Amino acid sequence: MKLPGLHQLNLALKITFSLFLLCVAFGMLQGQAYILLVLNGDGEISAPRLGDISKYYHVPPVPLLQHAIDGSMKDEVETPEDRKILEDWMAAGAPKTMYEEKVHEIIERSCIDCHSPGGEAEFSNFENFDQLQKLAIFSYKPYLKKRLRMMKLF
Repeated sequence: MKLPGLHQLNLALKITFSLFLLCVAFGMLQGQAYILLVLNGDGEISAPRLGDISKYYHVPPVPLLQHAIDGSMKDEVETPEDRKILEDWMAAGAPKTMYEEKVHEIIERSCIDCHSPGGEAEFSNFENFDQLQKLAIFSYKPYLKKRLRMMKLF
């Protein structure tokens, strides 16, 4: 037995079927809105405030160099004091005077073997202060995609 197509049904059945589909769609939208708007477990419905959304989803920007010393180059920075000096230098905007006084020695000792022409990571040449400064200043949100995937709704 072959079922008739929608175009073969009479007008009353077409309208009934269309209204049924609209009711299902409206119910689904209403359910989604309820799930998104419920912030607390006591059943009270309230829309999320901007501060709540910002607090939950905000990922502060991280300089590329900071991302590297927190990640793949974590073991290359020898002491916590060196790490603190590098972080302070990045936080100060990577000034050349501070680089020459404190940071240059750490870079020479910990990084320059690989981050120089002919090294394993010559694509990022730390012998060039301007290039190193750009890495210390330029910020991005490295964990945003990963964090958004791991997020649970409020």
